[in-house]
Amino acid sequence: MNALIKCLICFSLAGLIVFIDLFPASINAAEKTSKNSLVLTVPSSDGVLIQYAIATFKEVSKRTGINIDILQLPKKRALVTANYGDADGVTMRVINLEKDYPNLIRVKTAVFTVQHIIFSNKSDVIQQAHDFKSLHNLVVKKNYKVGFLLGSKKAKDELSSLPVNNKLALSDPIQAFSLLETGRIEAYLAGPGIVNRSIFNQQFNKTDIQEVGVFANFPLYPYVHERHSSFIPILEAALRSMKEDGTLNNIRRLLEK
Repeated sequence: MNALIKCLICFSLAGLIVFIDLFPASINAAEKTSKNSLVLTVPSSDGVLIQYAIATFKEVSKRTGINIDILQLPKKRALVTANYGDADGVTMRVINLEKDYPNLIRVKTAVFTVQHIIFSNKSDVIQQAHDFKSLHNLVVKKNYKVGFLLGSKKAKDELSSLPVNNKLALSDPIQAFSLLETGRIEAYLAGPGIVNRSIFNQQFNKTDIQEVGVFANFPLYPYVHERHSSFIPILEAALRSMKEDGTLNNIRRLLEK
């Protein structure tokens, strides 16, 4: 009986040793998987720019070995989700985003240069608005309303001098062009330019809406949640190499055709 008990104890100890040996390995494998992937958000209203983000970060994945997935969300929610850590970052947003979203850290290599454009069907806006100062003066004088996209920090900043009653946050470009067409707003600060030109040319080019001009040019950067800060040097190096070898320009040219 004693021999049987000893035998059972030996088997139990052996099993425990095997379990202890295997358990850390399974943890390490899970950590390796989770640490080698990112989910980055992109605004669902960004049209052709979504394809740019997908193509760009697919190439980043190839160059770094990091598995990067793109998640489409409404513009504001895309930022909030990343800042809360429910996603791992954002694909491309303006500089100084961390002032409003402190958990996000900027990758310091720009992935895209974006334009903000004014569209209008009012002859005085088309003829007299040449920059934000002249736009401001005309809008206040005529009590016009300027539409911009909800969640666009840059557009919000650019229109910050306007009284609240002279600006309107909108959900997407189609809504903005539709309100412009029906006279519910008199101007639309559209960004990104590449997205809004595409929508305008496809759906609103037969209206009396016109492109007034480019009012701003600025770079966009990826951001990652602070828990993924170790990825930043890797992402910066990959994007820098893509800029230097012309890959980013090639992706943009293909989408602009």
